[in-house]
Amino acid sequence: MGNQEDKNSDQVETKPKPSHHETQDNLITIELSGRNPERWKARKPRFLQRIGNSVKKLLGADIKPQFTADEELNNTAEEAIKSAKEAIRKPQLENEERQASIQLKLAEVKEKEAYARRTNLEADMLEIEIESKLIHESQEIIDRLIQRGALIPIEKDGELYFIYNKDKA
Repeated sequence: MGNQEDKNSDQVETKPKPSHHETQDNLITIELSGRNPERWKARKPRFLQRIGNSVKKLLGADIKPQFTADEELNNTAEEAIKSAKEAIRKPQLENEERQASIQLKLAEVKEKEAYARRTNLEADMLEIEIESKLIHESQEIIDRLIQRGALIPIEKDGELYFIYNKDKA
């Protein structure tokens, strides 16, 4: 800081940031920059450390070190990418869940259909078995009635008719 030009180049400019940069704790952030960007870049960490130490002494509290602008941009970019990936992945996961649910329901429907077909087939087989027994029993009864003479078979025009003789039944 020997001559006037160096003095001016080392000065720090402060600009209050717009109100949308206020934090939730109602703190206002201040943007700092030097007139000579190269010198400011070299002196900024020490300057921020001094401010932090002063605030620490004043408040008696630890102040977390601030990120550099590059670190902050990288962190913000990483968070944005992470959020974007999550936003893209969420509907995909929901669709996969829906597909799995649909496939599960479809499998349940197919299982119920197979069970219904099996049950219907068993019912049909039972009905055929019962009808077969009825036909067989009816045939036995008809044969006995014919043997006793209670039924007399007559064929007329290709049709079989029976005459029932009540006395021989």
